[in-house]
Amino acid sequence: EHLSRARSKEGLQDAVLRGFCETFGMGCATLFLHDFDSNTFTCRSFMEMEEPRITFHKDAPLFVPMREKGWVLNLIQDHPESINTEQSRFIDENKIALMAPLIMGDRLDGFIMLGNPMDKQESYSFEDYDLIKAMARQVALALLNFRLADQLAQAREMEALGKVSTFVAHDLKN
Repeated sequence: EHLSRARSKEGLQDAVLRGFCETFGMGCATLFLHDFDSNTFTCRSFMEMEEPRITFHKDAPLFVPMREKGWVLNLIQDHPESINTEQSRFIDENKIALMAPLIMGDRLDGFIMLGNPMDKQESYSFEDYDLIKAMARQVALALLNFRLADQLAQAREMEALGKVSTFVAHDLKN
């Protein structure tokens, strides 16, 4: 329902975080997406926290289980050792509990971090992880649709520019 109401990429990103927080009883969330220029994951949207100014390198060991097996990471049970001090501080300050991978095909395009659980004692079952993965797949597809729509719009603009320049060049030639 949240995804279907989004009319822009920013609206979609906010709706995704709101939907995950409502579904899993979390108080804050952030969305990191792959930045192809720097080959890092950077924050694109956040909810109920200060803007994260950290990045994660795409090839960090933290992402191996997410990338290779599509696993949701439970940071309460398994606090990663392969992150730097700044990233660890961010995870601790926001009480990040879960990281959900956004996978397209065999590529990790980003992840969602969910934190500040409303019920501190809640444990997660395989059914919860399956639901998180299913929702994350839907999010990845929705983000891909917006990215492809942007590329199509750019291609159409270039086509229109090409037609105008061809027309002008033809008139100049005549």
